[in-house]
Amino acid sequence: HSLFIAATMTTSPSPSSPHRTGIPAATVAMIPPHSASLGGGGGLSVAVADNDDYYACPPFATDDDYEAYSSRVSPRRELVCPITQEVLRDPVVAEDGHTYERTAILRWFRTGRTRSPTTNALMAGRTLVPNLAVQGMATAHREKLGKELLRRCEWLQIKIGVKTGRHAGSHDGGARAGALLDAGADPSLRGRDGDTALLCLLRTADAATLPTVRTLLLHEAPVLTPGNDGMTCLRATETAAEEASKRGDADGFILWSKMAEEVRRREASEKERLEERERARSRANEEHRRRQRSLAADERRARAANVADLGGGGVPG
Repeated sequence: HSLFIAATMTTSPSPSSPHRTGIPAATVAMIPPHSASLGGGGGLSVAVADNDDYYACPPFATDDDYEAYSSRVSPRRELVCPITQEVLRDPVVAEDGHTYERTAILRWFRTGRTRSPTTNALMAGRTLVPNLAVQGMATAHREKLGKELLRRCEWLQIKIGVKTGRHAGSHDGGARAGALLDAGADPSLRGRDGDTALLCLLRTADAATLPTVRTLLLHEAPVLTPGNDGMTCLRATETAAEEASKRGDADGFILWSKMAEEVRRREASEKERLEERERARSRANEEHRRRQRSLAADERRARAANVADLGGGGVPG
């Protein structure tokens, strides 16, 4: 038997989520066991259809409902960088004992600061140690919210999209997507058809999805990831503009043409970010190798000194 769960949507306001009116957030959702993850048998769209009410995105009845939902998806404090106030991606422990995003604390040091960003106490050095435990928890948090984000966008795709010819009616205008993204949701996750949350909305070619699309773009959702059929975000927007033109929908043509221009700009920015990330990874790897060589040399010297002290007369092989 399916398990019935009474789900009360409870969460901090997101500046990117202005639409907060509509029906109450409390809902009762039927969640079959097979839909607990994105993997396994059956298509994602089927799972979303089975759980229509749970992943629905109706407008929030009140600001309190929106804030309750935002609070529910917010990350634990230890998963948030004290400098960036964002969920950690590459957490490192500094010499003050606190965990920071690597790029943020390195930028802090580059400006000449020698005091802890958290305690304001002087730090003896700039050694950084990866915090693998926190990294694992932060990754799990981002993926969990990313799955919810993807499924909510799948709901919009099914209700609004060309697949069914139905219209979703009123929805939250991207409020839930904004809350999830503000809380650290990973927008790069892909469904069974290979679509990201952004691509599945762009495929609808319906202007009703544009508020949520803009929210995703503001949070740097990837635009270069294609679906399994080779469809890209840029091609999807261009197709939407072409279809609007064929219908004689001048306003729609303008909207989707502007969106295509925005996606082109995002493509260029994403390529630059990926290149910079690769350079940063190479620098980090080289620094790690340098430190390992230094530690190995220190160990050899210590062993040699120990042998000399014992009168061994040589360095062990």
